[in-house]
Amino acid sequence: MPDFIERIVVLDRRAFGQKVMEWANGAPIPGNLEEAEQQLTGIIQFPLPSYIKDMNFIKTTKDIWTIKIPPADMLQDTRNRIDANDPPYDIQPFYYDRVNGDLEDDHELFEFRVGDYTCSLCT
Repeated sequence: MPDFIERIVVLDRRAFGQKVMEWANGAPIPGNLEEAEQQLTGIIQFPLPSYIKDMNFIKTTKDIWTIKIPPADMLQDTRNRIDANDPPYDIQPFYYDRVNGDLEDDHELFEFRVGDYTCSLCT
């Protein structure tokens, strides 16, 4: 079995989305990893992967198109995972919930999506 790059584990994407919305609306943004852990305990699994040494918040504006380029090694790692089918490449469960009618509230879906796309490395 190949060695895969350890990933950040989001325990609650909806809660993460809600936290991101709070930051967007002026709540204090963590200044370091310790502050992030204080704000995100129970939402993100800690400790974070050992390769993470710092953090970077990018607060976008509507007049600047911001494109986040994922790390090449993580893209390749995902390709390797797909090739190994370990685990099968899947989308987040809330999308299935929405399609199946188990997630009817658009606000809830929106919170999940914000939590998903703001922390994802597109991998």
